[in-house]
Amino acid sequence: MHQAKMLRALTALFATVLLSTAAGAATLSWNTGVGDLLGANYTDTTTSTSGITPVTGDVLYIGNGGTGTYSTSTTFQPARLEIGHTLTTNPGDGTVILNGGTLNITAGGGTVTNSSIYIGQGANGTLQVNAGTLLPARTFVIGYGNDLTKTATFNVGAGGFFKITNANSAIYLGSGAPGAGNVGVPGQMNTAGNGSIANDLIVGDLAGSSYTQTGGSITIGGSTFVGRGVNGNSTASFSSGTFTTTEFTVFQQALANQPNTVDISGTAFVQTTPATVQPNGTHNFNVGNGALPTGVNFHIGGSAQIVSGNRFLVGGSAAINDSASNIVVNQDGGTLTTSLDVRVGDAGGYATYNLSGLGKIITTSGILVGRQGTGRMFQTGGTANAIGSDGLRIGDSEDATKLTNTGLWQISDGTINASNIALGTNGTGTLAIVGQGGTITGTGTFNANANLTGTLTTSALSYKLQSGESLTEVVMTGAATFGNGTYVVIDPDGNTPTQSVYNLLTAASITDNGLIFSAPAGWNYQIVAGGNGQILQATVSIPEPAGLAIVAVAALALQRRRRRPATNRIN
Repeated sequence: MHQAKMLRALTALFATVLLSTAAGAATLSWNTGVGDLLGANYTDTTTSTSGITPVTGDVLYIGNGGTGTYSTSTTFQPARLEIGHTLTTNPGDGTVILNGGTLNITAGGGTVTNSSIYIGQGANGTLQVNAGTLLPARTFVIGYGNDLTKTATFNVGAGGFFKITNANSAIYLGSGAPGAGNVGVPGQMNTAGNGSIANDLIVGDLAGSSYTQTGGSITIGGSTFVGRGVNGNSTASFSSGTFTTTEFTVFQQALANQPNTVDISGTAFVQTTPATVQPNGTHNFNVGNGALPTGVNFHIGGSAQIVSGNRFLVGGSAAINDSASNIVVNQDGGTLTTSLDVRVGDAGGYATYNLSGLGKIITTSGILVGRQGTGRMFQTGGTANAIGSDGLRIGDSEDATKLTNTGLWQISDGTINASNIALGTNGTGTLAIVGQGGTITGTGTFNANANLTGTLTTSALSYKLQSGESLTEVVMTGAATFGNGTYVVIDPDGNTPTQSVYNLLTAASITDNGLIFSAPAGWNYQIVAGGNGQILQATVSIPEPAGLAIVAVAALALQRRRRRPATNRIN
């Protein structure tokens, strides 16, 4: 009687933990080879019974080097799906190919340890969605474990679609169990199709991982993070299609020589939504957040479009202000448009922005270079539109207590269209003009200030001659003011001046409150009437052409006299 009661109790307990087969209770592991995902190709991991056909609610493990294909037009609803695993029964690499129909994964939670789908859990795994629909109920993990030699891959073809609707669920690439020494399993996501995630996309949660988009439309309801794990070496590449997210952050926290990289080129359209569309998040592009000493590489090219619903920040919070930690943006094409501003060297970081080719920056409120860190802009082409209330601010912080920020904008070609231009307000800023190839215009005022009480002491408007060229003139509609201790610098760079007067800046009026003119001997400066009201000019004495001819004739005569042979005398 006692044994019968015990048996009934155990049976009830087992029924509580495992649902009936009809309700989908079993945990099934793929046997081997290539076959139908819904075929009799499984072993029940509890009973060791082989030749099992899965039903709704089962947990499916695809490993042992096998491949399961799903090519019907129907909907199948397993509880969980694990592709490539280390389960005791039939462990190893695995692949699932979806060619149609719908896979609706019904169970799972919102963490990496309780996921609806695992690809590559300690083994190589691939999920290929060529066509059809993938619907994970909760979190989706691509790469999980502690083995950098394994790879987890999620491919979405042009005919594929995936969607995660739970607001607390994300996609993790390159994850692993929390804890010291864990390195994760690298994850790869390659998509040409369409999809959406209600929460975040994390590329490189622990191990270096990659996201590649070559078409389609992807929507991220939360934030996108690239290289969140300390191992770095994560990449995100966009060459076509549309990508929409609430916030886009590329982390700086990467080990030496393993920077995180983003490439947006081709015809890609990548945007962060404004607050009017999604109230949560910062809506910024954050390029280089973190505190480990390795930089970030961010490329914009082709005819790509980047649209920020708020700001584009290069060198953000907690970043290291050190040249070895350089955060680099290279834009040789494409268009960057922001609802507010672009900031280079924003909040303590060391950042460089290289603008060239046909690259274009369009802002609503301006461009700040060296706001609270070290910011450097090198422009050899392209167009920068720094309009709005801020205009172009170089070494210019709104915080008077942070005087260690440094900004440099060097232009040798391309165009700057600004409202106001300010150098060194609560910092040190230099606008360096090389040769005559650039165009600089402003519809507002020009102000150069020296931080004589700060840790940095000088701001400058500097010019460097190029062989046979004039110099680009700064053309302002409003007034220009040079504060006491600010510099105007002329560097001939070994070139002989070809003009006696160089127009440096024109404005409605120019106020000199004690600028320091730095140039070789023979150079001077003056402020004269003309242009938009007044012109700041650099003058230098050069020989007139007639004078040069006389000097040349005299030199030739002297040379011939020295070469004349001695005459023999006859006595």
